[in-house]
Amino acid sequence: MRDKSIKGMSLLAEPEGIGLVQLAYELSDVLRNAPDIFPPALARANRVTRSSCKHKVLAIEGWLAAQPPAGALSDRAALLRTVAERHPNETAPAVVLARECHRAGQITAAVEAIDAARSRGRQDLYHQDVARILLSATNPMVASPAATRDHLKDRFCMEPFRTLEPTPDRSTSACCPGWSPVRMGNINEDEADALWGSDAAQGLWEPIADRSFRYYSRTGCALITGRMLPTAGTPEAKAAIASHIDKPPAAPIPKLRHPSLSQETGPTTCPARPAAWFPFW
Repeated sequence: MRDKSIKGMSLLAEPEGIGLVQLAYELSDVLRNAPDIFPPALARANRVTRSSCKHKVLAIEGWLAAQPPAGALSDRAALLRTVAERHPNETAPAVVLARECHRAGQITAAVEAIDAARSRGRQDLYHQDVARILLSATNPMVASPAATRDHLKDRFCMEPFRTLEPTPDRSTSACCPGWSPVRMGNINEDEADALWGSDAAQGLWEPIADRSFRYYSRTGCALITGRMLPTAGTPEAKAAIASHIDKPPAAPIPKLRHPSLSQETGPTTCPARPAAWFPFW
């Protein structure tokens, strides 16, 4: 019996049939084995954090497109719901369901599905982009991804060039973790001075320099949502690009002077912590 609600991934009543169960097992393997789209330096730093489900969404949709439309697979919502229930920490199945509903013209159902995805991975950058596509179609107050991209074409942010912020799990962000969910590394594994200027750090600076901002949240960053970023033509912006991006290979990266310790990170929040623990302090 059909249940009209999509909330909680319950578009259908409990699916039945061995065929659906088998397909769910196969799709679970696709979800687990989806190739990462991060460059190697960032893939290492983000192997645990869930900062973008795009590669998993593309893997699921590629698998679905390659299957025959007959049988249990014809009801994709039931299949996606089954996979989502088996992987409660994964955002991708709910995002795929939202995209399926959107393509079918079921905007309300799509918004409900993307809302279910949000409860699984609020900081997921790809989920945020899909959510803004859906919400901007029904709410003129929500900026579409295209409008935000146009705005960012001539903008710059200095925060990633002067901030290294540890999080409670000891991973490090280039600014507020809610604004920059893609991690630079982990201070349990690498010294802070090794992270600053590393390939992973370069990977987080370059999207600012090229104005794509692809690793920064369009919904979480108050400077982006509030359109408060300065233009890319300021002397400070030009100096940051020259010293961090366009520098000669042998030239050192400017030393980080003021690491942020605003997140609760245990001993790092204590003013009496040993200075040697954090080399820049």
